[in-house]
Amino acid sequence: MGKEITDRVLKLATKAGFFELFWEGVGRGMTQREAYEAVEAEHVEVFRRRRYATWESFRAVMYRGRR
Repeated sequence: MGKEITDRVLKLATKAGFFELFWEGVGRGMTQREAYEAVEAEHVEVFRRRRYATWESFRAVMYRGRR
């Protein structure tokens, strides 16, 4: 049988989940950039591609959603 898909991987698969994991990192004391890089690295490890091209593109999406 195949591997079980964890809740964390399911979160990484969605924009909302990616942001949830990002804010969890910030809540644990990481800077926003550190939290982004950690979640992005995890996304690459699981999906073999980046979700956001750069920190700047991630920030643009984050701040666009706050308006």
